[in-house]
Amino acid sequence: MGIFNSRISPIHIQQDLSHTSPPASLGLTTQSLRERNTDTIDLSQRVYENLEPEPETDLEPESESGSEGASAQRSTHVCPWKKEAYGILLNDLNCVKSRPANTIIRDEKELTIDEKMALYDLLQDWYDARPNEQLTGALRSRFFVLMFQNWNSSIETIALPDKLGGKKLQQSAVQVGTLREDLAVTPSKSNKRDHDGRPVSRRCAGAPVWFSVQLHWEGAGIVWKWKDSSSRVVAESAVRRNDGVTLKDAISQASMKTDVSGKARIMGYNTELVVALARKRIVTFSKAGTKDLPRVSVDLKAGNR
Repeated sequence: MGIFNSRISPIHIQQDLSHTSPPASLGLTTQSLRERNTDTIDLSQRVYENLEPEPETDLEPESESGSEGASAQRSTHVCPWKKEAYGILLNDLNCVKSRPANTIIRDEKELTIDEKMALYDLLQDWYDARPNEQLTGALRSRFFVLMFQNWNSSIETIALPDKLGGKKLQQSAVQVGTLREDLAVTPSKSNKRDHDGRPVSRRCAGAPVWFSVQLHWEGAGIVWKWKDSSSRVVAESAVRRNDGVTLKDAISQASMKTDVSGKARIMGYNTELVVALARKRIVTFSKAGTKDLPRVSVDLKAGNR
């Protein structure tokens, strides 16, 4: 599900879309397909490159002084790749200097600079998965708003999203015609028939027919199918297309719908994953307080899911 990117290598990708050429007769170009499919990246398949391995925390130990300014002082000890982030966070006034252990954290203002820094990799992951957007203050604010939306650190049960699920028919297909006639159903599947022996309504004449387009990575290229409302394949000869709809129109509409819905699904999954991981970290911060530097366990990094 991951997409190749100059900064990210997906683990389970089978083949770059640049090697997939759709049939010329479809009126679609390899470039257009590649552009449409580099909009989103599945964070669950992200791996990191060119970064030094990090310990649980990459900040220097806190001094014995315990002063209120300790958080800001120790925040200068950072890995080079985080300097830009710290430049932003050191000017962040929406934070606390310290917080006792077991204090409920309800919003961004109740985090320290160090704790925000310990969340920054998730913000960066979330941003990297949206290559058409800039990492603006508005996007950063939205990151924290989502994190604390209807939640605070006293709610410790946080479920990580399941792996990205399959697409529903209506997410990847367009309704471009109807059945010309009743279609037979395998007799052994009695649940496919009404009590009078006739096919269920979705297999009757006049029932809507859906057209779907799929990309197959190995050899087949673009494959299209006509389906009834239960996703069962029907023969093209049994389909009466809507007035004026050509095969090229159907392919174009289905491709666009698949792209748009696919992007929404992946972005939704990425957001759920990042928010869940951030909340789990904040629960840890809440319990620990700010006496020591925040620690992030390896299993709470997006690339390790």
